[in-house]
Amino acid sequence: MKELVKNFILVLILILSSFFIMLYFCVPTSEEDLFVGGGQAAIISFDDIQNDIAKRYPNGKIVGTTEKYIPATNLRQSMLNQHYNESHKTDYNNTCGEVAVATVVLNYLNKTRNMSIKDSNKCLVFDKVMNLAIENDYFPQQKNGYTKSKNVVKILNKTLAYYNINKRGHEVFGSLYSNAKEISDKNEMAIISVSGHFMVTAGYYEVKVQTTETTGWWFFEKTQTVIKTIKYFVVLNGWTNGDTLGDVVYYLDKQITYSFYPADKIGENIITDFLQVNNYFLIELK
Repeated sequence: MKELVKNFILVLILILSSFFIMLYFCVPTSEEDLFVGGGQAAIISFDDIQNDIAKRYPNGKIVGTTEKYIPATNLRQSMLNQHYNESHKTDYNNTCGEVAVATVVLNYLNKTRNMSIKDSNKCLVFDKVMNLAIENDYFPQQKNGYTKSKNVVKILNKTLAYYNINKRGHEVFGSLYSNAKEISDKNEMAIISVSGHFMVTAGYYEVKVQTTETTGWWFFEKTQTVIKTIKYFVVLNGWTNGDTLGDVVYYLDKQITYSFYPADKIGENIITDFLQVNNYFLIELK
C-alpha cells in the first residue's frame, strides 16, 4: 500500500512538472505576443466608470474621489499610420510605442516651445519618431510586429536628443500605479505598456466606495461597513482623436480626450504574467 501511495505521488509530481514546463515553453514570452491580463479591452471611458463600480459593488455608494489630470492632446494611431504609409509607400501598423513617444514629445514641445497641436505637427513629429526607429533598427518592419519596451526607451531618447530636449527616458521598476501616480503629481507624463499596448499616463482617478462586507461563518459571521478604493490610470490611449468626441467622453477642454485603465486589471492572469518579460512597463522622463 505504501508503495502504491509513493508511486501515485511520484506520478502526480511528474504530471505537475510537465504542466509547468509546458506553460513555460508554450506561453509566448516575447512582448510582441502579449495581450494578457486586463489588456486593451480594460480601457474605459469616464461614463463607463459608473458601470465598473456598480459591477464591483452593486450596493456601493461613492463617498469621495481624488483626481489629477495633466492637460495634453491624445494622438490617433490610425491617422498617423495612414499619413506615414502614404508618404513613405509603406504598410506599417502596430505603432503604439511610436505613437506614445510622439505624444509625449509633441505635448512637451507644445508646452515649452509653443509648437501648435495641429495635424501637420502631429505628422511631423511622428514621422521623425518612425524614421529614427527604422534607421536604428528599433522598429520591427515585419507585418504585425511590435516594438519592444527596451526599444521604445531608445526611440524616445533618440527623439528627445533630435529636438534638443534636455530630458531622457528611463525604466522605472516597482508598483506601476504608484510610480505613475507619483510622476503625475509632478505634472509629468509617462509611457506605460499594459499587456503589449503602449499608452501615455496623464493623471489618475481614485474612487472611494462605501459598501458592506461579510466575514466569518455561522455564529462568527458579521457584516460591517467598509470603504473600498478603486484606482484608475488616466491615459491617452493612442487611438482616439483628441479634437473630436470619438469614443471617450471626458474633457477638460476641446483638445483633451482621456480614457481610464483600472489599476487592478494589471496582473489578472498571474501564471501567465509571471512568465512574461516586460509585460508591464513604465518609462519616466527626467
